[in-house]
Amino acid sequence: MNPCRGQAAIVTYHRVLPSHKIKTSNSPNRGLIVTTERFDQQMRYLSEKYHMIPIDELPNQLTSSSDFAVAVTFDDGYKDNLTYALPILKKYNVPATIYIATRFQEGDCRMWWYELEELCDSHTSITFTAKGKNYDFSMHDRIQKKCCFRKIHNLLQSLPENEQETLMDTIRQGRKPKHYENYCLTWDEIRQLDGEPLITIGAHTHSHVNMKKLSIDELEKEILKGNLLLEEHLGHSIDHFAYPYGTLNEAGSREYSFVAAKGFKTAVTNMCDSMKNDSQNFCLPRYSVLERDDSFKLDIKLSGWNAFWKYQL
Repeated sequence: MNPCRGQAAIVTYHRVLPSHKIKTSNSPNRGLIVTTERFDQQMRYLSEKYHMIPIDELPNQLTSSSDFAVAVTFDDGYKDNLTYALPILKKYNVPATIYIATRFQEGDCRMWWYELEELCDSHTSITFTAKGKNYDFSMHDRIQKKCCFRKIHNLLQSLPENEQETLMDTIRQGRKPKHYENYCLTWDEIRQLDGEPLITIGAHTHSHVNMKKLSIDELEKEILKGNLLLEEHLGHSIDHFAYPYGTLNEAGSREYSFVAAKGFKTAVTNMCDSMKNDSQNFCLPRYSVLERDDSFKLDIKLSGWNAFWKYQL
């Protein structure tokens, strides 16, 4: 066994779309999307070279001496997971887990990261005050717009949900919040996915919030509401969880312990790291897979060398 690689790896995606459905390669949210053409290549390569397992098998994999294995996951619950990703997963017999943030299915389809992109595109300046600091962005070209988006994105991600919405209202300048229901899976579509032998449905909170900003009571409500909705609509328990955003800025030891106490079998982060047999089942690392990741780059990611050099440096 490669000591840097560990026993297993989890790879994560958000969206899969055909090239002609993608508006622009310059979109600051472009990193959330892999084209169907590239996704097909990636699934073919992974299924030919690696042992692909469902998330249910991961805890045993980490304590066994079997060959290195890979699990595929998707975050949030985008409609294209059904329409475009599923046929490719079935083509190569690759199991996958889809983590659902249930407020989208309950009619609240605000996605501030997409709305922020549109607001940056349609404005030449954005000015506001947050956390006692004044922000004044001028945006006259694509580079400035992407820079503005990234800075505001990071700020919004660090805020509690009510402060996120207050700031977005300021940036909207009186416009109503935009909803993205066409991006989101419906309950009928989630049930369809749940009926597929290759698909596991997991929880992703109800509101897709920064869990570190919540009180214990708020954490309880977020996780309980998401789970109850999933169990009600699917008719079975939900055993796997993904932390929204998933870095140490949004989930740490308090959140890991809290999720573990709720009876889940696993919980995944978005921290890029190798996974060894001493990995905790409630803070499992994942490697984000991007459009640029060909077979060579996939091998590099799954080798664990990136994680090794990160710690050495």
